[in-house]
Amino acid sequence: MNRMWLAVAALVLAPAVAWGLGEDDARGFPPAAGQATQARRPWYQSCLLWSSLSFAGAHAADAWSSWQLPESNPVLRSAGGRFGARGMTLKFSFAGSYLLLQNLVVRKHPESRRAWCGTSFAGTAVVGGTALRNRLSAP
Repeated sequence: MNRMWLAVAALVLAPAVAWGLGEDDARGFPPAAGQATQARRPWYQSCLLWSSLSFAGAHAADAWSSWQLPESNPVLRSAGGRFGARGMTLKFSFAGSYLLLQNLVVRKHPESRRAWCGTSFAGTAVVGGTALRNRLSAP
């Protein structure tokens, strides 16, 4: 149970850590005088990376929390009514398709990064909440 809370905390705190890395270095201190600073990406490029990673992590946590338990989603349910290999394959296929679509659209329309960042974090919240509910209600 403690590992699940740690995973949820990591999913929630990762974007905050990524947004906190601005002009200062990773420890929060400004660069020393005379020290060359490397060019940093705009915040929304880092946000897209972290939102995609947290989205994939939330789906992995949800699959882990549902494994071999009764599944209420008829698309992911196996013949025995449980979440198994078939459901996991479909779940990761849907998540991977979303991330592929996101990548293709952002390459064509870079101004859409912020919107994709928001939708990925919203998906992370929904799927992460489902994973947490699965673990709390597991027999």
